[in-house]
Amino acid sequence: MEEFRNTYLNEANRLLSELKTNIEDLKKNGENDDLIYNIFRIVHSIKGGGAMFGFEKSSTLAGALEDRYEEIKDKEARLTPELIEITEICNEFLIYLINNEPELKSEDITKQKELIKKVKKIGK
Repeated sequence: MEEFRNTYLNEANRLLSELKTNIEDLKKNGENDDLIYNIFRIVHSIKGGGAMFGFEKSSTLAGALEDRYEEIKDKEARLTPELIEITEICNEFLIYLINNEPELKSEDITKQKELIKKVKKIGK
């Protein structure tokens, strides 16, 4: 199981690096269906793999982002500068979470919960 967990860690870090690039592209070029789909796919993968390999906090945060980007992908919501900004913040924190779970401090868990609330509130 530890080998699979390490493989997930490597893949998650690669995906989060890709997410950073996609966010930068969104900031430069504006909304783009391919970028939205890529972001959705990345956070979906982080959520699913995280849940499978015991990265509960990162999985839950990625799931909140996934819900937002699914709405945008399905044209049920619009991309906003606020969502791009919070996605960038979440990406940096996901890197931290994934590389530190399960040894998180109480303030890490508090920050994770605050970010989830902010993500869910956007567009509501």
